[in-house]
Amino acid sequence: MDEKRSKEDLLQYIGDAEDLPFMYKIVANNTIMKFNINLNDKFDIDKDEVKFGFNMHIESKRSAT
Repeated sequence: MDEKRSKEDLLQYIGDAEDLPFMYKIVANNTIMKFNINLNDKFDIDKDEVKFGFNMHIESKRSAT
């Protein structure tokens, strides 16, 4: 399984260098990203719920062979 984790490896796969801090690693055909989240002191991890939404643009390139 091919794994890419270095800054140089990841830069070739992102469209904007500002996105680099969110990239964690690429394993095989999967991109793993990390997002830092600050929750306030009143957040109850057992009772409260957090939902995330992402606006993503995905471009797929396939070979004709």
